[in-house]
Amino acid sequence: MLKLDFHIFKHLTNNTMKKLLLLLLIVPMVSFGQISNNYWEKLNEVNNSNNSNNSVLSATKTEISNLTAVDYFKRGMLKFNLKDYYGAIADYTKAIELNPDDSDLYKHRGSLKQILKDYNGAIADYTKAIELNNEGAYEQVASYLLHYERGNSKNDLKDYYGAIADYTKAIEVYSHIYVNASLEYPPFPSDAYYNRGISKENLGDLNGACKDWRKMKFLLEAQHLSIQKKCL
Repeated sequence: MLKLDFHIFKHLTNNTMKKLLLLLLIVPMVSFGQISNNYWEKLNEVNNSNNSNNSVLSATKTEISNLTAVDYFKRGMLKFNLKDYYGAIADYTKAIELNPDDSDLYKHRGSLKQILKDYNGAIADYTKAIELNNEGAYEQVASYLLHYERGNSKNDLKDYYGAIADYTKAIEVYSHIYVNASLEYPPFPSDAYYNRGISKENLGDLNGACKDWRKMKFLLEAQHLSIQKKCL
């Protein structure tokens, strides 16, 4: 099964969607207020040096009192870069306690739970993020990613019907994005079709799986020879 690593956007042929993806990646960070420069300089030193010594990271905590949701989120991002996933989740959780209506916070925490194979926890966070998500251009991109990744978590739990429902919704949202972006040659959500095919195959629906796989633009690549043989 393909895990999303933002590679689904490699087929983009228009700057409009590239800007939407950039928006998805940077909006949660650039909208934050300013806090102690010294504090973040020290955290960035830890991050840039790849030093995962907890005492170094913890020593900076005393330099700011009354951290905001923004502060916890930014610190969680730095811990993520240090691969301190549990520490990052703890900071995202603190941020959510202070700002429970922010869809992005649930999205980020859900992705970490998915990395740690806490699929039920990831599904719960993705579901909450979907509930809080709005209908703007940025939110449409986020909606695709959220449904796609929630489908992956359901697939990992062998909830294949639930996974198919999420992949189907992701494909639907994806098509709306490109209609709104007015692309002459809209790219295709190949990953969602591929994974939906996997779920269908796991349910014994090989015909349905092959229909999805035949829609993939990269089906003819060498690594998919096994799929080609199944669908002869």
